[in-house]
This record gives sequence, structure tokens and C-alpha cells, in this order.
Amino acid sequence: MAENHENDSLNDKESDSRFFGLIDDLREKNSSRYESQTQQLINDKTIDVTLHGNILRFQLDRVGCTCSVLMEDKSLEKLSWTRLGWRKSLKQSGLPEFFAANEARLMLKEGN
Repeated sequence: MAENHENDSLNDKESDSRFFGLIDDLREKNSSRYESQTQQLINDKTIDVTLHGNILRFQLDRVGCTCSVLMEDKSLEKLSWTRLGWRKSLKQSGLPEFFAANEARLMLKEGN
């Protein structure tokens, strides 16, 4: 039984390492796109981004941002939410990481 728990722990560590490594890679690779999306989202409060054949909808509220997947029937499936704070500067610094994390989440979910 203990061996099974250790394997689960190792798998979790490997998954976390892969997820956070992918976020870092995406942030570096897509930094200009994420900065552009950040400005557009701050101005428009909602943007749709097509990634890997999916449409992600980012919606900014007073203190955070929601990411949802637009389904074929036009319904939204919430993927994640993050708290960013009230200030515009906090949103500007936090949104690129949020974009990368959701793109990584989508890629891993689909096995890309």
C-alpha cells in the first residue's frame, strides 16, 4: 500500500513539473501575444482566444479573471479563475501568467 502512495506522489510531482515547465515555456514563447491579450482584455473586459481548436473566453471582473471554454452548443465550461486584485498594474502583471497557465492546462488536457 505504501508503495502505491509513493508512486502517486511521484506521478503528482512529475505532472506538476511538466505543467509548470510548460507554463514557463509558453510565457517565453508567447510573451508578445500575452501582452497584447492583456491590454485587449483590460480594455474590453472579455476576449475570445482560439487555441488548439478551442475557443477560450477570458472575462475580467473587479478583482480577478475567469477562463472558460466555449462549447459547441455555445455554453461555457469554466476552466479556472484567478484573483488579480483591484489595481490595473496587478492585472497587467498577472494576466500573462494566467494566459499561459490556461493554455498549458488545455494542452495537457488534450494530450498535446
